Amino acid sequence: EEWKLWPLPDLTVDEDPKSPFGLTERSTMDELRKSKHALRKFHYLHQHFSEDVAMKKMAEYYRMLPCVKSVTPEKHGDFGDLIIETRNGEVEIFDVRRSPPGSVSSGQLTKADVLKEMERRRQRFEDRLGKGDCFFLFSKGAELSFGKMKVCKDLKVIVEILRSGRSEEEKIALLELLGVLPLGSVEGRTLVRNFRASHQLEERIDGVVKKSGISPTTYDEIPLLPPGLKEHLSSIRDSKAKTENAVDREKDPQVRERLQKRLRCLEKEEKETKKRIDFYNKMR
Repeated sequence: EEWKLWPLPDLTVDEDPKSPFGLTERSTMDELRKSKHALRKFHYLHQHFSEDVAMKKMAEYYRMLPCVKSVTPEKHGDFGDLIIETRNGEVEIFDVRRSPPGSVSSGQLTKADVLKEMERRRQRFEDRLGKGDCFFLFSKGAELSFGKMKVCKDLKVIVEILRSGRSEEEKIALLELLGVLPLGSVEGRTLVRNFRASHQLEERIDGVVKKSGISPTTYDEIPLLPPGLKEHLSSIRDSKAKTENAVDREKDPQVRERLQKRLRCLEKEEKETKKRIDFYNKMR
């Protein structure tokens, strides 16, 4: 595994970056991000002031930008998360708290810290694999993993599904039903398209299962719906009903607008969840 940033960057900022050049009232926050001026200002302030003072000064910095209409703390009196609205209508939340000491963005990480972290990760794999756990590793650092019990119970049918001639959607759905993939997982499509393993894998699974005495799951025993999906739909409907009642009672136009926006999101989520349940039912 490679460390994401190596060699470690020197984030020291000795002089105040002051104000950025070239921004106008029509500029966007993306332009500011690309210039990295706000990032240098962030590092300078946190390196020269206490966290509370640095966060307030970051709020002042954003307020004076020509493209910014307003800056308000998300929570009253807490300047950690700032709601920033630009003059062209963009609204974003910026976290301006000090970076954790162990993070790359803190500027405090040493080579020894990195080696220690990499050894911790290596030891984790060794320990878990030694206990019979299973990992699916992805090229960008994501992983899916589960323990020995699920290996004995489900890994055989998981491999059968991945090697089958079913469509990508059906494979993903079956893996969701088995609780291998979380609903809407971005790794699902990558897994069903790129899974490769020798037949040695099946021999190893058979050996582990035989030793454990556990009866592996067959295709006919795969659940009809993913764990918790019905409860999730019920929760969405409860939230939707409460929001509808709140909209009916609310007199403040701005609060009412926010509630209506949330209601639209819940309606969309309910529709997508029902559509997913229908797909599971038709597939079986």
